[in-house]
Amino acid sequence: MKKFVILIIILSLLLNGCKNKSNKDFNNDIESQEKDIFTSSIDNVDNLGYIVYGRYGEEKEICSVNSTGKRLIELYQGDYNMASGCGDKIVFYSKLEDERGIYLLNVNEKKSSLLIDSFRLTQKPSFTKDSSMIAFYAYPKYSSEDHEQYNQRLYYMNINDTEPTRINNVVGDIKHISFIDNESILYAKKAQESGSFQIYHYSIKEKAY
Repeated sequence: MKKFVILIIILSLLLNGCKNKSNKDFNNDIESQEKDIFTSSIDNVDNLGYIVYGRYGEEKEICSVNSTGKRLIELYQGDYNMASGCGDKIVFYSKLEDERGIYLLNVNEKKSSLLIDSFRLTQKPSFTKDSSMIAFYAYPKYSSEDHEQYNQRLYYMNINDTEPTRINNVVGDIKHISFIDNESILYAKKAQESGSFQIYHYSIKEKAY
């Protein structure tokens, strides 16, 4: 019995050692090319392996690393926040060439363009599974006719459109925005009475909660 227990312990140590070696090799492959790498998040993107958001060296960058960890490709360099990706697209908030707003980065072409000017993201956007639409919580652009301009609001839009659609009557502490499909959005909203978060559903097709 003792021999069996000892054998199990030895086997467990060997398996953990192999796992740690695999992770160490992957990390060393990346670090051998560039020091002081820190990632705020990592997401898997089709055709390019790992997309690394938030590589911090001397500059802020959005980079891709292939599945072997041996090829680091810079996709975007500059100040950015709240990056979120799906498929071959990444959306983030930035001031690029003094233009504040939400930007769309095409991973395959390594090109970024201003998607919506003057909107400021306060959470990472959520994509539909086919990456055709995003839902996001943000401060809108300034308007002298809008008396609620300093409130954050919930929006959705097709990334090929030029203007987002606001979901009315959604203000306050909003979290965990996500798509069920291309027509349904889920989000959590903090109830003022109880202080707890409740889950809400919004139908884009029916424009109703």
